Amino acid sequence: MKQTLIIMYKKIILVVLIFASCKSKNEEQILNKEIINCIEVRSKEYTENLFNINDIYVKIEKMLIEKKILSNKDKEGYKKLFTDLFNSKNDKKRYIELYSEIINNIKYSEMLLYPGFLDLPFECNLLILKKNKLNEVDFYSNYYKSLVDVFKVMGPGNDQLYLDLIKNTPNSSMSNIIYRAPLLVVVLGSLEYLSRG
Repeated sequence: MKQTLIIMYKKIILVVLIFASCKSKNEEQILNKEIINCIEVRSKEYTENLFNINDIYVKIEKMLIEKKILSNKDKEGYKKLFTDLFNSKNDKKRYIELYSEIINNIKYSEMLLYPGFLDLPFECNLLILKKNKLNEVDFYSNYYKSLVDVFKVMGPGNDQLYLDLIKNTPNSSMSNIIYRAPLLVVVLGSLEYLSRG
């Protein structure tokens, strides 16, 4: 009898865990759709329907991978990219050439550093997380705080804040461009800063 109860409890726990996992996955998909929608709507507002900013970040990321600046789209790949970029005294020419190539080869690239575009990945992530009260939930609260910190002080000399943003991005979210886009904004801003001298 005791053995039967233990097996029954294990089955109940398994069902609860499976249900919670499915619910969590569904909630994450809904959240991602809201962020994507926010970015699409605001991109259209800023560009008068010319393009979606996420498509531009996908192209920039692809260039970074092709040029072997970014090894992977995961946390380790981005940590290495930032570490190399922040210590780029010896490789400065390479990064300046990369920035020039991005500007010359990506359509509408001149708009990328306008304040509205630069802010868009941050604004939509922050807005949707807060709207859904996920800024108060453990899974997203550190990510939310890191986004706010980077958004407030974006610029050179804030290396640890950028590394914290990578660390605090939920692992499951790194596979989606909407969560990597703020990191790409920092990369683009850093490349632009290096190119100015």
